[in-house]
Amino acid sequence: MAPYNFSSIAIGSSYLAFGIGSILGKSTGGIVGDKVMMYMQRRHGGRREPEYRLWALLPLLPLMFIGIFIVGITLQNETHWIAPLIGGALFYVGLVTATGILQTYVLETYIEKSMDTQANFIFWKCMWGFAIPFFAHQWGVATSWLSSYAIQGALAAGMGAIICVGLIWKGYELRRAQGMPVSNWSLQQ
Repeated sequence: MAPYNFSSIAIGSSYLAFGIGSILGKSTGGIVGDKVMMYMQRRHGGRREPEYRLWALLPLLPLMFIGIFIVGITLQNETHWIAPLIGGALFYVGLVTATGILQTYVLETYIEKSMDTQANFIFWKCMWGFAIPFFAHQWGVATSWLSSYAIQGALAAGMGAIICVGLIWKGYELRRAQGMPVSNWSLQQ
């Protein structure tokens, strides 16, 4: 797409930005999720519930929107080539951190069947990631890059926030209603 017209080597090199974002997201996701879990555990008298970890996602979801919005603005206005890479890297920090925290939450909610829940989580993550490229480019060409990326960012952040708040609010009851193990871990164990 103009004005970039990258060579093959430049296109391949541009993926380094997303790699850096992934490394930052993966390394901080576990740390942030664990710190929030320990804080919430101390705050609730040693009681530990998987939903406590989801609090770490709420400040990260806007980062995903900001990153993807930067990509949309730069593609729409055809600005310098570094801007979409910075936006993409920011988006990847949020995305990888969020999926790491969610993956741990999913594993903690049904620890007795963690392999089944892990396989299910990875399947749906890969299916969604595989489907996006089939419509994202056509959507940007048909409408505008800014509007398509802004809507995608708003959907990612908005749906993520709705799911997080819903699970924080009713996750315990949902696990209990499904007959899943209701953990009541404590600091003494």
